[in-house]
Amino acid sequence: MELIPPVDSDVDGPLVTGGGKSAVVSCIQAFDTAYRLAYAGERPTWGAKQAAMIKRLLASHGEAVVRERIESLFRDGPRVLRWISGKYDLGTLVAHFDKLGAAPAGRGMTAADLMRRAEELRRAEGGGDQ
Repeated sequence: MELIPPVDSDVDGPLVTGGGKSAVVSCIQAFDTAYRLAYAGERPTWGAKQAAMIKRLLASHGEAVVRERIESLFRDGPRVLRWISGKYDLGTLVAHFDKLGAAPAGRGMTAADLMRRAEELRRAEGGGDQ
């Protein structure tokens, strides 16, 4: 289930995606949408400080990763960030950005699956018959 729908915007910014859309506006709208869905329509705080936080994340990671982590914050946050009892704001996203990108515990591949996948990758890279 996709929490964050694709966003269309005609506003250009300093970080522009391939389609000429502003990555900053896209990520702000994505966070705003996810926050409102999570907190019964309540709006997050937006200002120059928050826009700068988004710009720094985009400069370091790119739009696709930032949008993925925004979705992960609201989808996986209660499990990954169990110790946080308040609402997930933009500061939470920035402070725990790497945690949100890690494979969630208890989900995904087993150790046997990981070993099998590693062997497949090794073979694909030409190292299978050594």
